[in-house]
Amino acid sequence: MSVVKGLLLQILQLSVGDNELYKSLANAYELFVNGNATSQVESTLWKALEGGLRSDRNQVIIIDGIDFLNGGEADSLGLLEQLNSIVSKNSKTKCVVFSRPLSSSVPKNFSRFHIKPEHTAQDMHYVAEHALLTTPNFEGLSEKNRASLISNLVNGAAGSFGWLLQALGILEREKTPESILKSAEVLPKTWSELMDVTIGGIDLSHRDTKTTLSLLLAAERPLLIGEVSQFMELDISTCTRAPRFTRIEDDAVDTLGQLIDIRDGFVRFRHSTIKENLLHRAKSVKDFKNAGSFPFHIKEAHYDLTLRCMAYIKICMYIPFFFVPFHSLTISRRNATYAANSRTIEPLRT
Repeated sequence: MSVVKGLLLQILQLSVGDNELYKSLANAYELFVNGNATSQVESTLWKALEGGLRSDRNQVIIIDGIDFLNGGEADSLGLLEQLNSIVSKNSKTKCVVFSRPLSSSVPKNFSRFHIKPEHTAQDMHYVAEHALLTTPNFEGLSEKNRASLISNLVNGAAGSFGWLLQALGILEREKTPESILKSAEVLPKTWSELMDVTIGGIDLSHRDTKTTLSLLLAAERPLLIGEVSQFMELDISTCTRAPRFTRIEDDAVDTLGQLIDIRDGFVRFRHSTIKENLLHRAKSVKDFKNAGSFPFHIKEAHYDLTLRCMAYIKICMYIPFFFVPFHSLTISRRNATYAANSRTIEPLRT
């Protein structure tokens, strides 16, 4: 359902004043409020999307990463069928979908195109060149060394932007032009090994680094900067709050900059594959002594997030009670208090 909701949000921005679209969305909302089945609500949203697509203009639906749907390949193919049903009814609407290779056959109206390294080589060259231009020590390299470095990075990436970006992050940590070249020569061949190098350069024993990483892994969605800040201010051992004097987004970038991205007010991992890799490491921790290369088990991350939520609720929901001496109450107040206590205690006795 998240896919169709995302598409409808974009359609709304292009369809100001479309009363029919508003009515369709209102109908879906009524179904949701009245407790109808999720499948019925989703079907209504798809119909709203179909009606919201304009027939008097060219438009393209672009969706990336359908292989990451929770239901796996079955849901991916179901989404393709749904998109095919909508696009086939509108000659001016096209659809482009990006995915890892699917083992099953796709709808016949879709044509497959396999992206090979040679198709993205020029794009990778631009990405590498732009990233290195913002690295101070890169300017100290000769033209020949610059061109050679960029070419080697693009060839080493073999079409993987993930590998390229992770490698650039490692090179950006180098202090001199010479060390950049030396580090580039020994870069690992696989993305997983690059992650080993990246994580090896992060002090995971630091409290803030460990806590931020734990929160992002345990959370089901990216966290708002304010949410991370509020969680980090909590001392769960004493259930107290200690305001920070630094910006949480600056602290997070300083410690986990190669793994996370801060955009539109959210703190998230740079890519879902990074979270997958870190989750695998956290699940592979064999005990809770934190003696291995990864500082916590994923169960500890969930436990920590739960405690912080409970501590936050306890602090924010605190309601002060004022003690009033019994002898200072009037006779009627005393009788009312005694009667209320009797009604409360009696059920407990029985």
